[in-house]
Formats: sequence, structure tokens, C-alpha cells
Amino acid sequence: MTDAIFPIIISSLGTASAFGVVATFLLKQQAKATADRLAAAEAGAREAVAQVAALRDETVKAVSDKVDDHIKADKSQAYGTQLDQMGALINRHIAADKSQTYGAKLDQMGAQLTKMDQKLDRIAETTANQDAKIEGTKEYVRNLDDSLQRHKDGPHHA
Repeated sequence: MTDAIFPIIISSLGTASAFGVVATFLLKQQAKATADRLAAAEAGAREAVAQVAALRDETVKAVSDKVDDHIKADKSQAYGTQLDQMGALINRHIAADKSQTYGAKLDQMGAQLTKMDQKLDRIAETTANQDAKIEGTKEYVRNLDDSLQRHKDGPHHA
């Protein structure tokens, strides 16, 4: 919204309503900017989780390739023990993987952020409406006071 539009809104709606409209617009813009920043953060977190999963898969493949190389090179008892240890290490690494948990938490956070954004929109609209009503009431009281003052100062008819 440009500065040139504000005088048009003010002249067509009245000061109180215009302030309500402008306040609502500004609050919605701020809520949208916040939602955009949160969506970008969520996307970045999802990308990080995907990168961690890819690194995990690469590590598992590398260890698996090493195990295959050792099996091909020597089938002695000592290597059999080492292979068992490496297998246990791989199994512990897979069991410790939490990428699915992180993804679920990100989904939950996204839903909560959406709810908060909707609540902020409702609060902004309610606040703007209340501000407009307050300004309207102030104008009414001011006009009533002026009218009573004119009546008080003017001649009285008997």
C-alpha cells in the first residue's frame, strides 16, 4: 500500500475506520512476513534432515563396502570377529537414527505455526475493529460535548 492511498482511504472511510483498515493491513503484512520466515526455516530444517539421512546412507554403504572388501581379502577367524563388531556398529548406528522423529516434529511445528498465524490474523482484525469503534465513540463524545457546549453558551428560550 503506498502513501498516496492513505489519504484516499481516510477521506472515504473517515479517520477511525481508516486507521482500523490500515492497522489491519499492517498487522496482516507482519503476520505474513512472520509466516514466510517460519516456512523458510522449516524448509531449511527439512533439507538438513535430508542431508543427515543421505550422509547416514553413505556411511552405511562405505562401511558395508569395507566389510565386503575384508571378506574378499581374508576369511580368517580374526576378520570374522572384526566383521561381527562392524556389523554391531552398523546396527547401533541405524538404531540411533532419528531423522523420522525430526521430520514428525517439524510437521507438528508447521501445524502449530499455521494455527498461530490464523490466530494472529483474527487478533489483528479484532484489534483494528476495536480501535475503529473506540475512535468512533471518541468522535461521538466530542461532537456531543461540542453540541452541549453550544447549547450552554447560546441564548435560552423561556
